[in-house]
Amino acid sequence: MEMHAVSKNYGIGDGAVKSIIAGSDIVLISTHGKSVDDIFKSIKSAVEKGIITQERIDASVMKIIEVKLRYNIMKYDNGKTMMAAPSYSADDLKI
Repeated sequence: MEMHAVSKNYGIGDGAVKSIIAGSDIVLISTHGKSVDDIFKSIKSAVEKGIITQERIDASVMKIIEVKLRYNIMKYDNGKTMMAAPSYSADDLKI
């Protein structure tokens, strides 16, 4: 999102919204949080205006959680989520 092609032409918030509309489940940034507030506000506004549906956000969250559970990045125990130690199969590690 912070590449000049996106940030200069669309702005980081609008670029994130366009990315989600195009099918992204995760918006990646590299500035250790400097842009998080702008991105969050833009996505929240897009949901409030009906540009992105709440169902679309929920579907992405479910995909992300499923992957984290599958690769043991997080675990679910007694109704709580917590961090876990990732594990990868030999096939996962093939380049």
